[in-house]
Amino acid sequence: MKVIDIKENEKHLYTGSGLRIAQLQGDQLVGLFDPFDQVPEKEDDDEHASEMVRAVWEWAISKPGDFRIVMASCYQLCDPVHFNPSEESDRAMLHQRLIEEIENFYI
Repeated sequence: MKVIDIKENEKHLYTGSGLRIAQLQGDQLVGLFDPFDQVPEKEDDDEHASEMVRAVWEWAISKPGDFRIVMASCYQLCDPVHFNPSEESDRAMLHQRLIEEIENFYI
């Protein structure tokens, strides 16, 4: 499993465990976005995931750097997957990951 350790000077970005979008410039973590904190819970999982994808897109689209979908845990970013907010296929992949997280939360 690939893991990115959060450096001491990046720890202020860490807000806890869960699915996050990491913004990187080179090997420096410059942003960490929690879609679950940004979008109120919805009754319909698909609608909830769609609104979170939209929130991620709005946050990321004008930011420089590269993005990764990660699982944050213990000041580490686990299983990083490249994410381009401009690519429809990447947004679809994020949507599916969010659906899985929503479903796992309620099991």
